[in-house]
Amino acid sequence: MRLRVPGFTAAQYRHVRELARAGDIRHPLVGRFVRAVGLSIGHDIAADPTPWTDVDTVEFLRWLDMVPGGKWTALDDAEVALRIGGAA
Repeated sequence: MRLRVPGFTAAQYRHVRELARAGDIRHPLVGRFVRAVGLSIGHDIAADPTPWTDVDTVEFLRWLDMVPGGKWTALDDAEVALRIGGAA
């Protein structure tokens, strides 16, 4: 099944993948992508009473297979830092 993300081109999707692999989860394009995917499946992340965290973003990007499985990437570095440092 393919999911169309309104407002995103194939080039922007590739850029989000590159940002995910680089561990740049706070880049505005990543945030916009996460919100757009949420809206495309009927969930408004911004309206959710539980705040979206950086760890949620990491897990979401992994769920979408934005990073290769079985290979350490900068996203893993970001996730370890978030979990060890306790950042939200």
